[in-house]
Amino acid sequence: MRGLDSRRLALLVALVGVAASVARTLAGGQDLNFDLITYHYYLGFSAFSDRLGLDYLAAGPASYQSPLPYALLYLLDSAGVPPIANAALHAGLHGLNLWLLFLLAKVRGKS
Repeated sequence: MRGLDSRRLALLVALVGVAASVARTLAGGQDLNFDLITYHYYLGFSAFSDRLGLDYLAAGPASYQSPLPYALLYLLDSAGVPPIANAALHAGLHGLNLWLLFLLAKVRGKS
């Protein structure tokens, strides 16, 4: 990609990463594993409520995870955002990881 300057290449990497992640999520459809669906919601809920008063013992490995990454999922779902839009938004956020990795590799390559 000789014709692209550094900023345009970084923008292209970000756009491709987000688009590929959203496309993969939409093509994959809903996960049908009940446990893998519900723990996301449970963890998001636990970010805003005191679960220690309700849960005497942890229900499983998901109970020990940080609820903060799932807070946005819970808030959007509680607000009535359609699941497909919620999934696409989260996939887009995850797609930015490729862009961050690209920027990190550029910085590392210069040192």
